[in-house]
Amino acid sequence: MKKHVLTFLMIMFVYSAISQVYLPPEDFGGADFPPAGWTIENGGGVSTFLQGPMPLTNEPMCAWIENPSYVTIDDRIISPEIFIPENSEPKLYAQLRGSVGYALAMYWDPDNEVRYFIEVSTDGGATWTAVLDLDDQASVLAAGTSWPWADWAWFDVAIDISAYAGETIKVAFHHEKEYIPSGGGGFGITNIGIWDDIENDVQLTSLIMPDYSVVNSPVEIEGVFKNIGNNTVTSFEGEYKINGEVSETFTVSGVNIPQFNTFSFVAGSPAQFSSVEIYDVELVITKVNGEDDSSPENNSLSKEISIASETVPRKPLFEMFTSSTCAPCFYGNETLDGVLFANPDSTYSLVKYQVNWPGAGDPYYIEDCGIRVDYYEVMAVPTLITNGKELYYASDFTQSDFNQVSDEEAYVEMTMEHTFDGLNVTASVTVNSRINIEDASVHIAVVEKTTYNNTGSNGETEFHNVLMDMIPDANGTSTDLVAGVTATYTGSTNLSTTFIEEFDDLMLVGWVQDNHTKSILQSESYDLNIVTGVNDEKDANVNIFPNPTSSIVNLKVKDAFEVVVFNQSGRIIINEKLNENQTTLDLSDLSNGVYLLKLKTNSKEYLRRVVVLH
Repeated sequence: MKKHVLTFLMIMFVYSAISQVYLPPEDFGGADFPPAGWTIENGGGVSTFLQGPMPLTNEPMCAWIENPSYVTIDDRIISPEIFIPENSEPKLYAQLRGSVGYALAMYWDPDNEVRYFIEVSTDGGATWTAVLDLDDQASVLAAGTSWPWADWAWFDVAIDISAYAGETIKVAFHHEKEYIPSGGGGFGITNIGIWDDIENDVQLTSLIMPDYSVVNSPVEIEGVFKNIGNNTVTSFEGEYKINGEVSETFTVSGVNIPQFNTFSFVAGSPAQFSSVEIYDVELVITKVNGEDDSSPENNSLSKEISIASETVPRKPLFEMFTSSTCAPCFYGNETLDGVLFANPDSTYSLVKYQVNWPGAGDPYYIEDCGIRVDYYEVMAVPTLITNGKELYYASDFTQSDFNQVSDEEAYVEMTMEHTFDGLNVTASVTVNSRINIEDASVHIAVVEKTTYNNTGSNGETEFHNVLMDMIPDANGTSTDLVAGVTATYTGSTNLSTTFIEEFDDLMLVGWVQDNHTKSILQSESYDLNIVTGVNDEKDANVNIFPNPTSSIVNLKVKDAFEVVVFNQSGRIIINEKLNENQTTLDLSDLSNGVYLLKLKTNSKEYLRRVVVLH
């Protein structure tokens, strides 16, 4: 009987310790969004809550908000019901990250047309009371953060909700915006929870380690935690597990981490991985100040790492989101092009996505650009993304930055082949992987190296490596990469409906991307040459323009000459004797396609291709 009583008392003690957490910290990082028990309530013209991380950040996961112009927004993301016991003294904690905090609160939005709140409801969500108003200085300061709140940085709030002890409540993050021309960037919330003050408690907020490494190489595992207990943390213990098995334990002492401060640490000795496979790594904080942590549900994080057999040389990919109607894009493109073009073409790949904003946007915008904007969650131009993950401000890009991006390790080799008849492209990408990737995609893009006709309002008159088409589209070809296995991916497209200005000024850019991390694993690029078995000999004595043409083509050839036009089957379509004064040829009766022109003078014969597009 005594044994049963002891067991009961132990269970009650554990329940008592953990029951101080009434709403475990929610980071919105699970498979379901909103999480189980949570709801999204849309009261405006558009629902704006998305699952994070926020645009152009890698962590943490969160629920984040778009704030576009010319929409009405009145949305809440709402917790499940939470019972707050009598005589408890709970606080509502959360991490928030917003754009242009000072401007939004003090300058851009003096009329409070864009509002953010944390609210509490005691009647199941029928009515709400704000416990934090981010436009109100007193409310913000009472939550323990600065006024104005930080710009584009995570900040912590701790809100006393002891007034709700003995009641069942719901909490919500509320985004409200009037129908106005301006947007307010983005806003994120994560790690929202409710608990009583606890003597010794930390919340593990980050597990930091590379996404990839090489077999038998040391991998340092780091973590960041926040002290959410009453006591200053002077020591802590932890461990990390590899595929569920404890691999390393560690103790850190002699530290001084006050309440609500964060602390970065190295989790003991580096890990080593002996096989080419994907491993699951879990980092756990087990004790704080020599005692078991009171709320273990927020003490662990997991992350996968893929181990490669070896590294290979990298050809970096630079993806620039830009527009001829964006004033800063002028200087961003000028700086980026200056750095890239000072390096050999063979040392990098470049794609520029001309977006359809600000205003009317760039006239060379295509749907594939929009898909890539959504993929990276690009919120502003110019935005330069290197190797899929690193974000640079293009106007500050330097040769040192180029070198750093080029030196990043790669684990995939790739080669490309193509055929091109002037309108139709068939391209093949062959991938030889040294690593396992479970969710990858292979992309092929056709870019024009120089364009002039998409001039807008920002002063740019010449544009480089402009996206014209993607094969099969901007989503790429989905695949899993297996170490040691070579695979080839082939696709085709017809370029007759693109914005291409010169069909002999094209480049093919390919890359392999890990969709889980968005890292570019490798890239390659080549000039897209028309291949029909005919040698297009360049000669200053012969000039044909425009090319492509819809009807009339101008011919500049010294001496009287004969012109013969062949279709791709070799059949003669036109055969005319021209004189020096006759400098045009009417091709308006020809259907769309690529044709071969044979120009014969008294002294020489020239072969040229011309593309007809109506």
